[in-house]
Amino acid sequence: MRKSFLDLRKKIGRMTALIRALRLAAADPRVPWYAKALAAAVVGYALSPVDLIPDFIPVLGWLDDLILVPAGFWLAVKMIPPDVWEDCRRQAGETTEQSGTASDAGPVPGAPDASGE
Repeated sequence: MRKSFLDLRKKIGRMTALIRALRLAAADPRVPWYAKALAAAVVGYALSPVDLIPDFIPVLGWLDDLILVPAGFWLAVKMIPPDVWEDCRRQAGETTEQSGTASDAGPVPGAPDASGE
């Protein structure tokens, strides 16, 4: 039980760091305007209590959160230049280290690495 709780805390810490990195990327002047707009929309939708499909509708209410947020996140990261994304992830990791939460924001599936692939 304790191990699964610690794993959950680590995953939440990683997600927090990635959302913070996306927020930093949306404010970075090196990011194109359309990537900034999508990143701001994804972060806003993820943190907003308003959903396209209300959560009280069984299954469909959760599907929009499970599909739209990760898809928007993935697309926004693809639009951000790889060097900028790495800088933002590094900055987000430094902030999480200072706050005492999980700082090992591992690679994002589908996100461009340093080589741009």
